[in-house]
Amino acid sequence: MLRMIIPYLLLALLVLAYLAYRRRKMGRVVLKVERILFSRASTDVFLSLALFAVVCALFIRYELKQLPGVVILSKTFLLDTNILFYVVLFLVFALRQTEKPALREHGVSSSRGNWRWERIASYRWAGETVMLQITQGKKARTEIWHIPPRRKKELTAALKNALKEANRKRQ
Repeated sequence: MLRMIIPYLLLALLVLAYLAYRRRKMGRVVLKVERILFSRASTDVFLSLALFAVVCALFIRYELKQLPGVVILSKTFLLDTNILFYVVLFLVFALRQTEKPALREHGVSSSRGNWRWERIASYRWAGETVMLQITQGKKARTEIWHIPPRRKKELTAALKNALKEANRKRQ
């Protein structure tokens, strides 16, 4: 019985460790950013979800092939074969990928990563899309969020204050 629960405990431990790490590194949430998930700016989220779903489906198929020819479905069938684990793993991954971005005390967190305010060079708006320019050594990347129009002023004010504070700390 314990053997069947170990993968779920490890998964829960990893999720809790990540949440604790993010909280310690980035601080508490200052503003949870409401974004429009179903937009062109979020296509990478759905691509990664589709790829991960395929990987989980392949693992489930492998598990099913390992079963003997005739299987009597019992109450422990899903636990015995780890099929439920792959479904839970996909759900955890999907929740992480669709997580709302957040402005935090020490930076920004989104489904794509965590960045301290010192690494965010600037932001700009293109219609309803905000683009954060993030520096990574000599490289730069852009974090893109599609925001509802009613939240634009609030987000602009929060970003302006946070970047002003970060620039003051740099000097």
